[in-house]
Amino acid sequence: MVNSDTGIFIGFDDNQIALLAEQFLSIDHLSFNTFKAYKTDLHQLISKFKSLEEFNNYQNLLRFQLELRNNYSQKTVARKWSTYREFLQFCQKKINIKKNYILEIPHEIFVKKPERKLKKEEFLLGKELAQICDSPVNIREKALLWFFYSTGLRVSEYLKYGFLENLNLIDNTFIKPLNNIDGEHKITFLCKKSKELLEKYLKSREHLSLKDYIFLDDNKEPFPDNYAYEVFKKQAQIMNIKASFKDLRDSFVMRLLKNNASMSDISYLLGFKSTKSLEAYLSSLFLK
Repeated sequence: MVNSDTGIFIGFDDNQIALLAEQFLSIDHLSFNTFKAYKTDLHQLISKFKSLEEFNNYQNLLRFQLELRNNYSQKTVARKWSTYREFLQFCQKKINIKKNYILEIPHEIFVKKPERKLKKEEFLLGKELAQICDSPVNIREKALLWFFYSTGLRVSEYLKYGFLENLNLIDNTFIKPLNNIDGEHKITFLCKKSKELLEKYLKSREHLSLKDYIFLDDNKEPFPDNYAYEVFKKQAQIMNIKASFKDLRDSFVMRLLKNNASMSDISYLLGFKSTKSLEAYLSSLFLK
């Protein structure tokens, strides 16, 4: 009988998944609510499958996925599937599974574009934000605002990756490296306007180094962390348009939605690691 001391999974004799689930739940950093949710989801898994080989099977996973979708809400299914993905990844490290089939099951099916009325849709898809970005007289400030408008990057991402070596004006791309041993990276495409302004701005700079930030002050030093926010705020006030810097990222996402981008593409471009993060972000763009 598995875990007879604590009584988490009683009644599942000789169940390989139950034994591994017991170890999975012993992770120290789990909060009470996370532990409770994992326990509920894994109990259902143990009741369905007796062995890891039976569970880690592409056809069985597809059938199980369909069963979940027919019996639970989208939000509940997304939570359960996230649990099973994390659990199987844990098992893969624990007992050296050669292939993790759950990673081949598309996860974007659990993330639907909200059907509610868009919050500020007309504004985010309109001309006002582009007018703010186009308003600075200073070529550096104009190029800066259009860069964020075009890429949807957070300022924190720019501060971490915003070096000239990650900018490719031939292919109209900005590359955001990922911190892993495989050297993977994410690519964001620049709009034509952003490319033209960046080319003009960089031509005004002398002695360019690939290790330099894309944008430097007059002393060739990196700008303070809040510089982009202040530039946007100043230009919004000049244009008498009520807007925040975050609207640039929201507008980027709204344009992707308008052009029928897939949820996986949006998640990729925004840098989200889970469907829950993407769902939460998209929900913030819609009225309740």
